[in-house]
Amino acid sequence: MKRFLQKIIEYSLYLLGVVIVIFFLIYDPYSRSSHEVNVRLASERLNAIDEQKMMIIGGSGCQFGFNSQLLHDHYGLPIVNTATHACIGLQMQINLYKSFIRPGDIVLLIPEYEQYFSSELYNGCLDESLLRILLSNYPKGLTKLTLAQWKTTIPWIPQYITKAMTHRSIGSYDPYSATGINEYGDVTNWEYKKAVYQEHPETSLFPIYVNMEALEFLANFKTYCEEQNAKLFLFPPTIAMSKAMPNTGFCTNLEQALINNNTPYCVSPQRYFLPDSMFFDTYYHMVKNGAECRTNMIIHDLDSLLTQQ
Repeated sequence: MKRFLQKIIEYSLYLLGVVIVIFFLIYDPYSRSSHEVNVRLASERLNAIDEQKMMIIGGSGCQFGFNSQLLHDHYGLPIVNTATHACIGLQMQINLYKSFIRPGDIVLLIPEYEQYFSSELYNGCLDESLLRILLSNYPKGLTKLTLAQWKTTIPWIPQYITKAMTHRSIGSYDPYSATGINEYGDVTNWEYKKAVYQEHPETSLFPIYVNMEALEFLANFKTYCEEQNAKLFLFPPTIAMSKAMPNTGFCTNLEQALINNNTPYCVSPQRYFLPDSMFFDTYYHMVKNGAECRTNMIIHDLDSLLTQQ
C-alpha cells in the first residue's frame, strides 16, 4: 500500500509538472499579434518614464477611442494609454499599473459600463481572456491576481490551452493588429476601421443594478491616488447613441451610485453619448474622427476640471 501511494504521489507530481509547463510555455498567437500586446507595452513605457505623466486606464473603448497625440500636444506630458481588452477586468486594469503612479500624475480612469454591473467582467473571469492576455504577453502580471481571481480563473485553463493551440496570428493590417498600436498605446490602422456599427447597432438593455464591489474598489483606488498626490478623474465611457438611449436608466442609476460612493463622474454620462457614425464595429470602438472628437472633448473637460483644483 505504501508503494502504491508513493506511485500515486509521483504520478500526480509528474502530471502537475506537465500542466505547469504547458500553462507557461504555450502562448496564444492571436493575442501576441493583436492589440492585446499593449498590456506589456504599457508596462514597458511606464517603467521608462521618470517624470510627471498622464495615464489612461480602461478597456478597448479607450484603446480604440483616443488620439493621444492631441493630449501630448496640449499638455506637453508623456501619455501612456494602458488600455486593452476589457475582459481582463477592472481590477486587473488598475492593479497592473497602479504602482507606476507618481506625485503629480494625471490618471484618466474610463471603465466601460459593463465593468459596473458584471461581477464576472469586473473580476476578469468572464472567459479565458485574462489568462490569454497575461500568459501570452505579460506573465509577470499573474502576480497581481487576487486569491479569489485565481480560484475563478483556474477552471478556464483547459479552454485557454485549447484556443492557444488552434488560434492563428492576425494580419498586419487587421484593425486589431498589434502593428496598429502607436507610441502612446492607441490602436490606429484608421484606414481599415470604417464606421460599420451604424449599420448593425446593438440595442439590448443593461441590467439596472450596480455592482457595489466595483464601487468599493474604485473608492479604494481614489484613496490610493490621493495618497500618491496624483490626480484621478473618473470619466464616463464614450458610447454610441443608439446603445446609450435605451440604457439611460442604468446610466442615471450608476451616476447616483457613484455620487453616493464619493467617486462621482467628473462630467455627465450623457455628454459622451455620440452619433453611431463615429463608431467602428462596437458601441465603444471609434473611427478616426470619433476618436479625435472624443479626445478634444476630454481636453476641454479636463482643462475646466484642472482649473477648479
